[in-house]
Amino acid sequence: MSMPGVTLAFKTFFVSFLLQLCILQNAFSQTANFSIPDTVCVNTPVNVQNLTTGGSTYYWNFCSGSLSNTPTGTNFTPVGLSLPVFTDIVKDGANYYVFVVNHSGSLTRMDFGNSLLNSPVSTNLGNFAGIIPFQAEGIDIQKDGANWFGYLIGGQSSNSKLVKLSFGTAVNNVPIATDLGNIGNLAFPVDFTLANDGTNWYGFTVNADNNTITKYNFGTSLNNTPTATNLGNLGNLNYPVGFFIIKDGTSFYMFVANRNSNTISRIDFGNSIANTPTGTNIGNPGNILSLPRDINVIRDCGKVFGFIGNEGTNEITRIDFNNGITALPSAVSIGNIGGVAFPHSISEVFRSGDAVNFFIPNVTSNSISRLTFNNCNSSSIPSSTNFTPPSFQYNLAGTYNISLFVNEGLPTQNAMCKSITVVNPPVLNLGNDISICSGSATVLGQNLPPYISYQWSTGATTPTITITQPGNYSLIVTDRFGCTASDNITVTLASLPTATVNIFPGNDTAICKNGSITVQASGATSYLWSTNETTASITITTPGTYVVTGLAAGGCYGTDTIRVTNHSKTINAGNDTSVCQNQQIQIQGSGATTFSWTPTTGLSNPNIANPVVNAGSANLTYYLTGKDLNNCDDTDSVKIIIRSQQQFSINPPASICKDKSVQLTAAGGNLYVWHASPYLSNLNSATPVASPINTTTFTVDITDTICHLTSSMSTTITVLPLPVINATKVNDITCSIDNSQLMATGGINYTWTPSVSLNNAAIANPVASPAISTLYTVTGIDTSGCTNTDTVTVNVNKLSASIMYLPNAFTPNGDGKNDCFGIKNWSISNGMEFSIFNRYGERVFYTTDPAKCWNGLYKTDKPLPGNYVYYIKAKTACGNVEKKGNVLLLK
Repeated sequence: MSMPGVTLAFKTFFVSFLLQLCILQNAFSQTANFSIPDTVCVNTPVNVQNLTTGGSTYYWNFCSGSLSNTPTGTNFTPVGLSLPVFTDIVKDGANYYVFVVNHSGSLTRMDFGNSLLNSPVSTNLGNFAGIIPFQAEGIDIQKDGANWFGYLIGGQSSNSKLVKLSFGTAVNNVPIATDLGNIGNLAFPVDFTLANDGTNWYGFTVNADNNTITKYNFGTSLNNTPTATNLGNLGNLNYPVGFFIIKDGTSFYMFVANRNSNTISRIDFGNSIANTPTGTNIGNPGNILSLPRDINVIRDCGKVFGFIGNEGTNEITRIDFNNGITALPSAVSIGNIGGVAFPHSISEVFRSGDAVNFFIPNVTSNSISRLTFNNCNSSSIPSSTNFTPPSFQYNLAGTYNISLFVNEGLPTQNAMCKSITVVNPPVLNLGNDISICSGSATVLGQNLPPYISYQWSTGATTPTITITQPGNYSLIVTDRFGCTASDNITVTLASLPTATVNIFPGNDTAICKNGSITVQASGATSYLWSTNETTASITITTPGTYVVTGLAAGGCYGTDTIRVTNHSKTINAGNDTSVCQNQQIQIQGSGATTFSWTPTTGLSNPNIANPVVNAGSANLTYYLTGKDLNNCDDTDSVKIIIRSQQQFSINPPASICKDKSVQLTAAGGNLYVWHASPYLSNLNSATPVASPINTTTFTVDITDTICHLTSSMSTTITVLPLPVINATKVNDITCSIDNSQLMATGGINYTWTPSVSLNNAAIANPVASPAISTLYTVTGIDTSGCTNTDTVTVNVNKLSASIMYLPNAFTPNGDGKNDCFGIKNWSISNGMEFSIFNRYGERVFYTTDPAKCWNGLYKTDKPLPGNYVYYIKAKTACGNVEKKGNVLLLK
């Protein structure tokens, strides 16, 4: 398939085929789609699965120019430029044109022929009899129907204006210029963009002098004179000089460069550019902007980048919207490429083959810089026209764009781009071949970086292995990207004998606590102990395992080990003992060959194993010191505890409610006898349960049989009366009354059951609304915490029709008896309608208020006797009611 030399991607967002290497949308049924791995290793085959439907031709590129790479630059100086500030790229038929606005007040057209990479033929079209103002700025040219129209903006102060350029049917015509004047509160307007939402044309510009945005509405034709709306200062604009509009998903955004504050503002239009937007200032990304002049926002393989020209540094800044177009972007300077000198704006993006380009007009040098993001040459094949391309691989690590163009050059053209990351395989180095001595071991694989998996030739899957035999050992590792690396190492057996190392004493041994032992190694020429000592003998004072490594004359090693422990303790002074005051007791020591007790106070003999102690009135600890059975000096102790005489106690007096129990607690002895009482559960327990029916004093005799002490102690349990709880009701439930007021007295707090039909079960007077007759129980508690209960039954009888009673006659004569005909006793809940009709069918009375009744009056000031018909429709406690009947009005 042949590829066109250059394809243009228009600046505005409404075109159907954005060739910025992103997924494109159109009205046809085919969709470009494919799948690739996210990450592969260098020189690893990449297999692409084509998921496209409805395509007829395919062009694959595996190394497209990526906007994340550093571009190359070219500078050229066309004739007819005079302070160039803004450009617009136009394709008419097979030819490409670039229109350049000169700040000095003229328009230059560059004719590139069939490729924007050609050297252009440049023509200055002049200022159209002064219609193009001095300090001219932005321009946008679009085809509307069969004709081409352009709009140019510029001029400062009173000279600010919008200029219309009518080219007719070809852009190489000299246009007719029309001065539309200052519409939209223009104040040094800079940059201009046309946009179409499918029905209407819109235009936008930014005003540097008053920090506002002007929006133009051309209606359905660019030939119309637009209406203008100044949108004000959105997003903290500060000398706005360049902007770009882009659609992301279903939302439209404008990004504006603020020269004087070195910031970027984002203007949010929502789902239509016709909406009234909001603004947000996203600051100075990376703090590297320096008098930014213009911004271009571009999609590239699912990512969104922005490029900003800086007047202050003559450098280009690239910003990356890593986490979405509304997130704060990161920023990096790509420097001055292509001889940039006061870069006033950045053109639309266009593609040449598989490279991406844009133009930058340079005010200072009257030149144009072209920045090119070249395609790479790292893939094994550059491109393919097959439905399913062959496998290919990359020979260098990096991030590459894989793009697919379906039906290119046809009305159904569609494209998709995806990025793939290529990483270097891991580097594995097991080190140089080694030799080991017979009987020794070594560890292979130490100090390697972490990998996902390990496979040794021994079958081991651990990062390291310990070997004792010679041989060739290999390892294959796999990193997190699935890339593998391998290495091997040869281990040989040293031919020299190993050292024969011996420690004296040869067996494991024990030492006294705080003692020591000297051990001696032999059989080698030099030694290294696990304590880092290098002498043949060492003195050990701490229990542990000690290893000595000896080096033989030939260089091989040998080892020996000794384990040193402490002798077990054998001296025992006996268990701590409780005694009474002035009591004698014999203590018993053991496990020693000599005995010495301290202090000697109260001891019959301090130098024997079992002296007699004459206990006094205070606790005392005796220490036994001597030589134990291992001939080690050791110590143990025993404590003689004097039992207290003030040890008896009983629980303090307490109060209980009638019919309740309480546990009594006596302490201090080992024998308890309670004075006889029918209210105690056990007369010989230290903790009996008392259940008195009235206030009672309970007495217990407590005895300490060890020290022969006895005491009698008492406590009083006061029995409190239960509160008298009384439960009553106001009424039962009928069709006339759908709830009942309950009342409880005699307590301070109440709990009613069942609670489901109560408005509040924790108050004295809840309202009950049971569906059936219900027995309610109330539990009341008084100030002492005692409780009692009472019950009341609320009867439910909704079957009575008495509430539906209406008299068949009434006498509205003012005597106070039967003067008014009504239904106030029906307990109407809502939705009541009460009507009365005379014999002629006239409604003589109507109300929706159940409290109102008919006094017999209608039109006249006197009631007219006779028969009347009433009709009632209402909702009552017994359900919906409709009732008709007759009533006789009597004098």
